[in-house]
Amino acid sequence: MQPKSMLMLRVTAVLVVICLAFSNCKKGDAGPAGPAGPAGPQGTAGAAGTANVIYSAWLDVKYAADKATNGDTLGFEVNVPAPKLTAAILASGDMKVYVNFGTAANPDVVPLPLADPFYGFYITVDYFPQQIYLYGNLDFSTATQNGNKYLQYRYILIPGGAPARMANIDWSNYNKVKEQLGLPD
Repeated sequence: MQPKSMLMLRVTAVLVVICLAFSNCKKGDAGPAGPAGPAGPQGTAGAAGTANVIYSAWLDVKYAADKATNGDTLGFEVNVPAPKLTAAILASGDMKVYVNFGTAANPDVVPLPLADPFYGFYITVDYFPQQIYLYGNLDFSTATQNGNKYLQYRYILIPGGAPARMANIDWSNYNKVKEQLGLPD
């Protein structure tokens, strides 16, 4: 072989070995982080958070019998005053009602509306300006037994702010709602 051919063969062999070596490489661990850069300028203030949430105290509620013309009881109903429930909240906000089947010391809080096929009862809820209408097939009025109140109600009103900016809240879990919205007991 001539020296030029021999040189070309060696260069080709080296290039093939290099190509094979790089094509079979796996990425290794990342190296150490470099120094942090300078801090950027302060951004503008964000939109208001949940400070505008309106909530009631735990309320005592007295249902009245809904009677048919023949005197039969069809169900039980009550209008709960909600003075801050506005047409604007109805149009672009959110409203929730909870009932505490337990006591203040031992709560059993459930969101409304409620339908329990096992026990066969239900409570529905309708919202109107300045009032919340509850209807049930049993008398779910607040009751006191041995000094403890049962069946107290609380509503939460959330005025609309910026569309589609609210956090994902599990509205069926009162404790999660209370935590997310910063509500006191």
